[in-house]
Amino acid sequence: MSNFTQTLCILFALTLVSLLSSAATSRPHPPSKASAPQKPPSCDSLKFKMNDCIPYLKKDSSMAKPVTSCCSGVKDVWKVDSTCVYEALKSNVELGFNINVTRVAHVSSACGFMDVSLDEYFGAFFIFF
Repeated sequence: MSNFTQTLCILFALTLVSLLSSAATSRPHPPSKASAPQKPPSCDSLKFKMNDCIPYLKKDSSMAKPVTSCCSGVKDVWKVDSTCVYEALKSNVELGFNINVTRVAHVSSACGFMDVSLDEYFGAFFIFF
């Protein structure tokens, strides 16, 4: 094989390697699997955070104030969806708990936070009694 032929073969090989490496790096990458947006929890799952409120909210309760876990549950549920607080209280009535409506209306102030108000739901709550 002559020098000229060897040089052509080497140039051809280098060109081929260059083209192959260029093709490999310019190939489009598959789309990354971005995490799907999380669905907000349903009221059914959230209302269980407020179960510790039931002893305080019952008509025959002698508790002076709700327990800390009740208050944190109300606050947590309120942050996600304020209507779920109402739905949770309504479901307690539907389950047959004798709920003290006045305590329901004032559970946020009894817990010591004023930024959570059930006043807008209070009127609708009487429908279930």
